[in-house]
Amino acid sequence: GLHFLPYIVGTKRLVSHSLAKADKIIINTPGWVLGDGGRAIRKAEIDLLEPDMVILMQREAEVEPLVKTYDPAKVLRVTVSKKASHTSPGDRKFLRERASKKYFKNNIRYEVSTDSVTYDRGFIFSGKPVATEDEETVYVEKLPGYEGTIVVVKKNASAQTLQNIAKKYNMVRFVEEGEEKGVIIGLLDGAGTCTALGIIERIDYKNRKISFFAPVKDLNALKTIQFGSLKATPTGEEAGFVTPGYF
Repeated sequence: GLHFLPYIVGTKRLVSHSLAKADKIIINTPGWVLGDGGRAIRKAEIDLLEPDMVILMQREAEVEPLVKTYDPAKVLRVTVSKKASHTSPGDRKFLRERASKKYFKNNIRYEVSTDSVTYDRGFIFSGKPVATEDEETVYVEKLPGYEGTIVVVKKNASAQTLQNIAKKYNMVRFVEEGEEKGVIIGLLDGAGTCTALGIIERIDYKNRKISFFAPVKDLNALKTIQFGSLKATPTGEEAGFVTPGYF
């Protein structure tokens, strides 16, 4: 659910950008159309974009609920061929990784001060650092208003340690040191446009530095680092994920 809003915003921005260069565009939406989430996100796309035509590709009537309130004259129905087959999860992973490996093939390692850029889609570095002498605590930051406190703890901190820290600070958001490794980030320019993707190597909280890999020749345009939720190795292989907004 936390991916919904960024997805919808990104789709709208892409459509606006494309319409500035073309009279008509075709949007091939993802195939997630069933269940609470599928219905919600596909219906939101239609309501927001107000397309001239909605093309339903379905085997029976699985997509009909999305257009019940839409102008029937703007709906075209196409029956899916019986020869069409599902792409297995393994094949999907292979295709994703193939594209990722190609993109990150010429990665360069960068290290920048955490104070030289702003951050998006995360809480870290948006508040005020708090001094700490706790052995298991790496970094503490008081967030604005009622958002509480981010506490970066050492890897595999004990349950008792976490309980003690929770008692000490108000509304704690725990982050484990090292969990940032591999997180895919967006490198945004001053206009908020993602100019490239990167892969975090490490956040050095003590010295306030962040290192990452990216297939770009320079960082002159970098103004904002946007946290993602997918993880990858420096060469593009998938390596898990973190909850959106974890940082």
